[in-house]
Amino acid sequence: LRQWREELAGQNSLESEVMDYEEASELTSSEGWRRLVIDEPQDCPGSAWSSLQRLADDFREAGVAVWQLCGTAKSQLDSIGPLLLGWRGWHVAWRQSEWTGFPQLAHLIRT
Repeated sequence: LRQWREELAGQNSLESEVMDYEEASELTSSEGWRRLVIDEPQDCPGSAWSSLQRLADDFREAGVAVWQLCGTAKSQLDSIGPLLLGWRGWHVAWRQSEWTGFPQLAHLIRT
């Protein structure tokens, strides 16, 4: 986390914060935020996952960008995708990928 925080500070990105899922789950308000960066969300245990999902949804609804720093194996897309896009956004993107045969989420898999 220190490396990512130093990089953000070097870019003068004061409205962003990099945190792990434990720190993120303690947040109560999106006020004053422009970007929430969650480090390694796939490591979040199942018991805390719904809280993390709710937090990401609340921040996204408030217009805060939700970013994730993680290695994304295809097997993790069903957890990482909804966290990034919300349940509805994930459903739409996944179904469009299936119907068109063109990956709507290729950037998640490639990067």
